[in-house]
Amino acid sequence: FGLWGYMTDGRADLWMRSAAPQDRQNFALLQDAQVYQRWQDDGACAFNTRDVSPEIEVRLLACAQEHGAGLAIIGDSHSIDLADALIGARAAPFIYGMSQGNCRAEAPRDECGYARFLALVQAHPGLFSRAIFTISGQHLIIGPGGRSKEQLFALYGLDEEMPEADIHLRNDRIGANAAWLEGLARVLPVIWLTPRIEPHIDETAIMARGCGFAYALRPGQAAIFDRLAQAIGARVAGHPGLTALDQPTLLHFTMPQDFMTCDALHWADTDHLSRSGRVWLAERLAPFLLP
Repeated sequence: FGLWGYMTDGRADLWMRSAAPQDRQNFALLQDAQVYQRWQDDGACAFNTRDVSPEIEVRLLACAQEHGAGLAIIGDSHSIDLADALIGARAAPFIYGMSQGNCRAEAPRDECGYARFLALVQAHPGLFSRAIFTISGQHLIIGPGGRSKEQLFALYGLDEEMPEADIHLRNDRIGANAAWLEGLARVLPVIWLTPRIEPHIDETAIMARGCGFAYALRPGQAAIFDRLAQAIGARVAGHPGLTALDQPTLLHFTMPQDFMTCDALHWADTDHLSRSGRVWLAERLAPFLLP
């Protein structure tokens, strides 16, 4: 019985036949938002991988010979969104993303590829014109009871304030990421694109309220990401070759239209972008990131 439920996505077809039209519309938006391909590859010189391999190195060198220095994007799953967005928008002929979920420079594991990326650019100066580093903001904050990530935002209802006194920045993690980037910046100009605002509105809330609801950020939520941007900017200020760009300011993230409409849900989950979300991400950021 459990296997039947799993294989039929919770008997979705049966539910759809009896659900109200608005519920069917919301469910369809949720399903569509989760259908997308990660690690884009145009088959030429705009592609996104989890790691650097000898084969990837050969491909990158050929791309540099054809197009000149490229744009590199590195980081965790939020950098997957960014690299895929720029590649999908055909923002430049030579874009390389080295991005993998849960891979941040603060504690690079062997499978994350940071050491191999550094070795690549050390061995081939001029391969890239710059590197963009971006990671999720939820990993750089901590709240009551030591909660972080999705568990932190789940403490607060959609209408509840997130008091500034409750939320603390993880300055040790900010510093550890900055320290690694300082080493990379000795070889290659680096931009730390500060974390984008994460709405953290789950599918249960969407199904309950519907696509026409006037969704808003929790009071104080945007201020968390503003604080992160300021702290990162202060940490990297004055370091040669390393700068910070305030992503929330560049994006002008506006609720509810940048979250969802009845035409599209722009978020695949509480903090990652869907196909339609990556479209507006590329439109707004490309002018600031491309050489």
